[in-house]
Amino acid sequence: MEEIKYNWSQPSDLAAIQALLKKCDLPYEDIFPHLANFITAKIGDRVIGVNGMEFYGQDALLRSLAVDLSFRNRGISRELNARILTRARQLGVKNLYLLTQTVENYAAKSGFHKIDRNSVPQSIRATAEFKSLCPQSAVCMLKSI
Repeated sequence: MEEIKYNWSQPSDLAAIQALLKKCDLPYEDIFPHLANFITAKIGDRVIGVNGMEFYGQDALLRSLAVDLSFRNRGISRELNARILTRARQLGVKNLYLLTQTVENYAAKSGFHKIDRNSVPQSIRATAEFKSLCPQSAVCMLKSI
């Protein structure tokens, strides 16, 4: 098997990232402005995994952790998460938020805990994901880093 390479995304990765997110039933419509804070896992030119965040000063919204079904259970999501956390710390992020309908247990194992949506800062509540792309039924979680 070819080596998996992890790189910060480039504008040329946008279509492949959006296709993977769509395939994984995750919001993808609004990621372009935040593309510099998305990391990809690739085999050759194929994007097989992605993770990203929207950065708002000391707060950030974790976005779009996705791994192609045929490449799951190989530690790719763990590596993507580790790299996003490193980037968040480098940018001075203190609080990392996420909305999820499917990975609450996984996020909890990664140090996130459930919080009330109303306690989230306005900068995060104003995001497209928070306002409209992710349903009200999504669990809101926080990790202080």
